[in-house]
Amino acid sequence: MHYEVEVIIPKALDDTTRRFLDAVQRSANRLVRFSGDSASIKLTVEVCGMRREDAVRAAVGEVARMFPNSNDEEYGEPRQT
Repeated sequence: MHYEVEVIIPKALDDTTRRFLDAVQRSANRLVRFSGDSASIKLTVEVCGMRREDAVRAAVGEVARMFPNSNDEEYGEPRQT
């Protein structure tokens, strides 16, 4: 199964972070898209080969590797792709 999970982190999407996420998106990571404003960043992460209930945990783990100091508080519902 393939899922997409949205993870929102309370961090401003500034130019430095945007350049970092552009580079991450071009690499082997599973970042599908991102958006944000001065208050938060919404990251959509692709999760493959897992059960639905494990998809959120895997997406949060991927975001934690990108932003190790973030305190993720909002997780979207996994969407099958």
